[in-house]
Amino acid sequence: MSLVTFNCLAVLENPRVPDDKKPKSCIVDAQIFLNGSLPSLVACLRWYNAENFEFPDMIGTYSLWIQAANMTEAVEHFSTSLKTKDYQFAGDILDLIHLGPAEEIDPFHRAIVHVCGTVSKPNENDGIFEINAEQYISALKLPGAIRFKVVIPNIPRYSKKKPVPSANSRALITGHITDVEHLLDAEEKPRSVLHFVIEMNTVVFLGSVKGGTGETPVMKPAFKTEGGTPSQLKFSFAKQLQTPSPAERANKKRKREESTQSDKGEGSSKPKD
Repeated sequence: MSLVTFNCLAVLENPRVPDDKKPKSCIVDAQIFLNGSLPSLVACLRWYNAENFEFPDMIGTYSLWIQAANMTEAVEHFSTSLKTKDYQFAGDILDLIHLGPAEEIDPFHRAIVHVCGTVSKPNENDGIFEINAEQYISALKLPGAIRFKVVIPNIPRYSKKKPVPSANSRALITGHITDVEHLLDAEEKPRSVLHFVIEMNTVVFLGSVKGGTGETPVMKPAFKTEGGTPSQLKFSFAKQLQTPSPAERANKKRKREESTQSDKGEGSSKPKD
């Protein structure tokens, strides 16, 4: 059994209904924060709008629970502004909560991922291994593959020994997505996602897999994320990083109000006799 879910804050835009006969089946473009020096993850997500939620006109920040798989040419995204290569993954929204406008809600939180899959290429010295999973997503109507490179951090919890699973075993991993590695095409340009990189938090060993090797097929070299958010998307994490956070804006507002109240108090005071 394989399973991949993301719990994250995401900025959603471009809601669309590709088939008027199925008005509850929606598609949205999502951006998920990685960190300040990397472009955001861009995803094509489908959602069954059972309760007829109306997306507000403004770009919003949402709390999402997602099932995910790698983006492929087989996924129809029905976007008039983005191309297949602009997306890192596709998936289904299992739960959605609207938190507010993107400018007012802090979206700078990395996605938490839960992965259950088959382990390959364990490296006990470096505390790194890969985990491969497949799961059904509605855009493909069949299981879609997704791969992760898991990095065990140098923290006190793992100071004595890093818990690296053995090859061809199964494991359940939780952690934060910190980067993306792409395959290179013949011109050494990014083609498709090879790995999502996870900084591991916990691991559960689930035993060995009968048959198979658990090895990932040999592929072209990978490199880490470069480039940026597609210009067709309105929201930009890079621009948002340069603007005051909601907490900073609230603090400035409080100081302005205190200053105004102080000025009013001084203006209303009576002169002494």
